[in-house]
Amino acid sequence: MPDVRPALEVLLERILLPRDSDALLLKWTLERNPKEHYERWLDNVGDPVVGATGRRQGRRNIFPMMGEALRQAGLSQPESFSNLLRAAEIHESFRSERWEALALQAAEIIAPSCGRALHVAGSSVGRRYPRQSLRHHGLCQFAFETSAARGTAVAALLRERYAMAALPVRGTVPGIRLRHETGFVVSLQVGFPALGGDNQSLFDLTYDAGTDWCGGQIRIPAVWGDLIERIGRATYDFHRYDLDWLVDCYFLCRSFGAPDVRALERAADLFGLSRLTRSVVRLLREIDPEIFQFSIDGCQFQTCGDLELTFPEALLLWLGQRGPYGYRGRRGLLAACSHPSIWLVAARAYFARPDVRTWVEGQEWS
Repeated sequence: MPDVRPALEVLLERILLPRDSDALLLKWTLERNPKEHYERWLDNVGDPVVGATGRRQGRRNIFPMMGEALRQAGLSQPESFSNLLRAAEIHESFRSERWEALALQAAEIIAPSCGRALHVAGSSVGRRYPRQSLRHHGLCQFAFETSAARGTAVAALLRERYAMAALPVRGTVPGIRLRHETGFVVSLQVGFPALGGDNQSLFDLTYDAGTDWCGGQIRIPAVWGDLIERIGRATYDFHRYDLDWLVDCYFLCRSFGAPDVRALERAADLFGLSRLTRSVVRLLREIDPEIFQFSIDGCQFQTCGDLELTFPEALLLWLGQRGPYGYRGRRGLLAACSHPSIWLVAARAYFARPDVRTWVEGQEWS
């Protein structure tokens, strides 16, 4: 049975990367000369308020970046749209200052007894932005080396005005969540569960190359580790309309050096994300050609041709979607295959071909 990982990466690319108005929105938000893309986006969506708020939360999370882009480019916009973005900027400015303080406080509580830990979201990624307040600060996430270290951190936080969260946040990577009395939520995970498999070596590498953040025990990851974690997290729940993870990737890429690119290549290959990582980098280089410009010739981050999905491969991908809301991936697969009878074809492939059935049953789908 052929290796279906390349087909899976094609599927992930089709599901995750923005198209049409979303692609234009991302381009005018991040590009240094956004006027053309902004005008095309307006022509596409009509009402900018509806175009910016019509779908998932991840689009609203980049309102501060959108306001910054329009202001720097000197582009005029309807008063209702301007007020919407301005309100989001003010809200995020206060929120980021408070959340940064609480994240540091949580790190100081955890650090004395937890052993090695990484701060993998929130303030960690926000430090790569021009200003912390331009990034939406929601869930604060820490990754630990072992379950025992995470248990120690949970016990320490429970003694300091934290309580166990009743339910996990919808669609996020598994982890223990605690809520501060202010509403601030901390997620504690072991390693990088969104990447699957044995990622202990990746934790070690990104920790050793990371930057001290709290007393030398809690660090922010190496920039390449942060990037592969963001891409892996996006694949976990198929963030088709969530543009904030791509904005994170953009600013992480702007922080890269040549050694970081080599390390990212190795990590992407290890976790079967090479094609998707190349596609993300290609998309971001269309927005800012200077990303990876110094090392693009020496690496494999380049355009790949499309790979057609056969129906046995489609079936395997269908059964292999990860995440608590993997049905989104299956819906994306329907669109990618563009076949009105995929259920019938998949059933025939599964039940009529012993090699497909044996291969599927032998996999450990995470």
